[in-house]
Amino acid sequence: MLTLDSLLANALPNMSDLVDRKKIRLVRHVMSNRKDGDWSGFDDQLKFDPELLLVFTGEQKADEFKDAELILVFVAEDSTRCVLRGAFWSKGVISYRRFKELYPRLAEYQKFREDRGIPLL
Repeated sequence: MLTLDSLLANALPNMSDLVDRKKIRLVRHVMSNRKDGDWSGFDDQLKFDPELLLVFTGEQKADEFKDAELILVFVAEDSTRCVLRGAFWSKGVISYRRFKELYPRLAEYQKFREDRGIPLL
């Protein structure tokens, strides 16, 4: 049977070590389930905009991915399906100042949140 673990373990030699050590984090963004504001249409943006996906995924609490070395990001299609949208190597936590420098689309994302009354982190 094909599983995500077996697929990852066969993808690259070091993947089996990450799987064994449980250093891979799976993230499934489901905007329709959020209760903190109007996120309607945002999941469609995440499906087609890799830079916005990176900004949204990167803006997390400091310890959200603390043990992860590889983060696989999925965006929900419906209640049972999702699309793999990105795979990111975690290099640790960076400051907010550095995050703004590296990801200029952060301001656009924050404006989206403000316009819809979604609190900023």
